[in-house]
Amino acid sequence: MNPRLQYQFQNSKQTLGVALEEYKNHNERILDSGSEKESDFFFKPHDACHIIFGCSNNLEDEAITDVWTIFGTDVSLKKFYRFTQAEGHKEIIRTIGLRTAIKTTIKSVPRILRVVLASQQMRAKWEWDKYENYLDQRLFKIRQTFNIRIV
Repeated sequence: MNPRLQYQFQNSKQTLGVALEEYKNHNERILDSGSEKESDFFFKPHDACHIIFGCSNNLEDEAITDVWTIFGTDVSLKKFYRFTQAEGHKEIIRTIGLRTAIKTTIKSVPRILRVVLASQQMRAKWEWDKYENYLDQRLFKIRQTFNIRIV
C-alpha cells in the first residue's frame, strides 16, 4: 500500500495546483491517451476531482472518484457518460479488464455509500470544468467552502 500524499489529508495546506503536480508526479500510471482536446475536456477535470476529494489513482479510488463526480459535482450524467466513452477511459478499462473493474466497484460499496452521504452534506457541488479557477487556492479552504469531507 502506498503512503498517502499530502493532498489526501483533509486539512492539506497545498494549493490545488501544487497538489495536481504531486498527483501527476506520483502516478506514472496516468495514461495520456486520447487527444489534447479529450484530455482538457475530460481528464484534467477528472484529475482535479481526485485531488479535491482526496482520492489516489488505485482502482478502488478510481471508482470512488467516479461516485464523487456523479454526486458531488455539477457534471451532468450526459457529460459523465461521454467521459466513460472517451478513448482514454476505454483504454483504462481495457488495461484493467471489465471484470476487475466490476469486482472492485462491488467491493467498494460500503465506501460508495459513505461518499453518497458525504456528498449530500456539501454546501455546493464542485464545479467540474471550472477547477482552473481554484488552482491557487489551498485545499483545506476549498474543502471548507464546499464542505467536502474526505471519505
